[in-house]
Amino acid sequence: MNVSADPQQVHPSAGNVLAPPQPTRQPEHTLPATDVHRIDLHAALIAAGVPPMPGDAWAVRQIAGLDSATVGAVVAWLETSRR
Repeated sequence: MNVSADPQQVHPSAGNVLAPPQPTRQPEHTLPATDVHRIDLHAALIAAGVPPMPGDAWAVRQIAGLDSATVGAVVAWLETSRR
């Protein structure tokens, strides 16, 4: 199978390897802090061995709505519990 790369995308010192992408702009969308907190909390709970239970989503949403320092402390507590 003969695959040729676009010469404009080939890095000159890398032979036939494509050059890494060079993003020119940041993503236009970012997650709200509450969503980031919710994801962080779920990840910390799962890493600590606490499986999601039916009523947990409500509690996680309530904690996720708190300020970043408070959520960070809860995540740190969970990370400490798995050591």
